[in-house]
Amino acid sequence: MSEASAVSVERLPSAVVIHVLSAELRKGEADAVCAAIDVEEAAAPALPFILDLSKVVFMNSMAMGTLIGLNTEFRTRGQQLIFASLQPNVHHSINASRMTRLMEIAPNLEAAKQSAAS
Repeated sequence: MSEASAVSVERLPSAVVIHVLSAELRKGEADAVCAAIDVEEAAAPALPFILDLSKVVFMNSMAMGTLIGLNTEFRTRGQQLIFASLQPNVHHSINASRMTRLMEIAPNLEAAKQSAAS
C-alpha cells in the first residue's frame, strides 16, 4: 500500500482524525501515519488528534514503537492523542506491553470525538 493510500484525514472543528486504511500496520504504514500527522499538526497545532485504528488487525513491533513514540511526543507538548477503535489483536498487543497505562484509548470513534471535544 502506498503512503498516500495508507491513511485518510478528517478535519473536524474539535479534532483531527487520522484513519488508518490498512489491515496491517507495518513500517510503511506507520511512516504514512507520521507524515499525515506532521502535515496536519502544522495546520492545527493545538487540536486533539484521533488515530482511528478500526481497520488494523495486525501491528508489528516497529509500528507499535512508532505509535508509542507518537504518544510520547504528543504528551510532551501537552496535546491530546486518542487511539480509537482498537481491534482485539491490536488491543491485546498494546495491553501486553503495558502501554495502555500511558495511552488514551477510546472504544470507538464517537467516544474519541466526545473526549476530544470536552
